[in-house]
Amino acid sequence: MSNNQGGHLGNEEWNFLMKDTDSQNLDELQEQGYQATLNGDLSQVSLPDIFQTISMSQMDGTLRVTSRQAETTHLLFQDGVIKVLPPFEEWFQRFCNRLVASGLAELKLVRKGILEWKKNGGDPLLSICTATGLSQEDEKSIREALDEDCLFELFALRAGSFAFYRGTLPLGSLAERAEGATPFPIDQCLLEVARKSDEWDIILDTLGDFDEFFSKAAEPEADLPELHHQVYEACDGKKSLRELAGSMLDTVFDVAKAAQELYERGLIEKTCLPDLVDLAEEAVELGKLSLARNALQIGMSARETLDASLLNHAAQLFIRLGAPKEASAIYYRCAGLIDDKEQRLKFLKKARKQDPRNLEVLQALLESPEGFDTDEKIEIAIALVEEYMNRGEGEQAVEILENLRKRSPNNLNLSIQLAAALHHMDRIEDAVAELQELAETYRLSGDREDLMIVLKQILKLRPSLHKVRDELRKLQGKGKWTLRRIMIAATVLG
Repeated sequence: MSNNQGGHLGNEEWNFLMKDTDSQNLDELQEQGYQATLNGDLSQVSLPDIFQTISMSQMDGTLRVTSRQAETTHLLFQDGVIKVLPPFEEWFQRFCNRLVASGLAELKLVRKGILEWKKNGGDPLLSICTATGLSQEDEKSIREALDEDCLFELFALRAGSFAFYRGTLPLGSLAERAEGATPFPIDQCLLEVARKSDEWDIILDTLGDFDEFFSKAAEPEADLPELHHQVYEACDGKKSLRELAGSMLDTVFDVAKAAQELYERGLIEKTCLPDLVDLAEEAVELGKLSLARNALQIGMSARETLDASLLNHAAQLFIRLGAPKEASAIYYRCAGLIDDKEQRLKFLKKARKQDPRNLEVLQALLESPEGFDTDEKIEIAIALVEEYMNRGEGEQAVEILENLRKRSPNNLNLSIQLAAALHHMDRIEDAVAELQELAETYRLSGDREDLMIVLKQILKLRPSLHKVRDELRKLQGKGKWTLRRIMIAATVLG
């Protein structure tokens, strides 16, 4: 089945029609205070596996699936059936376009229904049906087909996150939408996914991502099948394949299959990176943040470039989108393209400013031979050590600290950090030995205050060392600590 050419509601017109509506409130779900039973990254765990786990465990609850573009779909599991609740605006736009594409409603009457809903509130579908004269039977048919597409296209997600909340979760404003959503038996869903999973894998391996952007690459030599022709004409470099499929009556799978065949024949190609960056900038200016984020993420993950200025532009757009980690990763890529040491260091510092915990950036800064004094190097090293420790990679942290200690053997902060890293790895004796060595240095130099700090840390690791405790008491009796020393001690070993 394919759509006719009766027009459709494009994004610009849709955004205008939906302006000042409270449609986002229809997606609210009360998750605060509830602990997720399952959660994770869709790049590590596939959605079919998650469904299988929920089904086999016979768990009822709510599954939240968030795409790479931060668009959230909720799936309700109850008594062996699933109901899918995509972002309302996206679903409603697709519903309206399918009405027009099917010939069941005129575009001008659909517009009228949307405006009536904006004016009077209430049920948006009822407003559309009233304005267009759509029968309940036809409305149900379109809605069920759309719900099915929204469900099965989730299985094409290769990136994003999920969280499953077992039991009854307050649905908030989703409750009314859930009443009218189509129920799908979970066992049938899994069978359908299993039936098409191999083909989906082939399609996605060819196209790269269902959120990819495609542009026309060549004129077809002969007439194309109707669906292929419509997909070809829709590939303007400004719509993702997912968005393109959403405006058609055909299933998402059929649209993706047609796009795969067009791509393999060289009739369409992936939109080039400069055009994606331009698209993202235009989308940011128009407030289409999801489109901008998707265009940039596709461009940065699936395109290669040696143009540092283009990457710099993309990083600035990510900053405007409130995505500092993505900006940091791009600045790091820029640094790798620059031969000039000063400019390279500039990009690395920009990268660290956006994401102070970016491991690759911290490593590159630490290895940089110029641009830092000793204190700055130590500060970067400690930040890198903390990140390694957070990741459970203590050996790397210890190696960095030991190398720095060789350069600054009397640095109190480094020694204490090294002892803390050794302690974290349960190398207690090594940690005590490190501090004992430093304590001896301070004894010989007569630095009473630093010696007291070190002795206190030794006792935290080995409270049974009575000689150390006695020495500390004697030193404490000889004078008061300065405020600065007290503050240093308070930060050591947690």
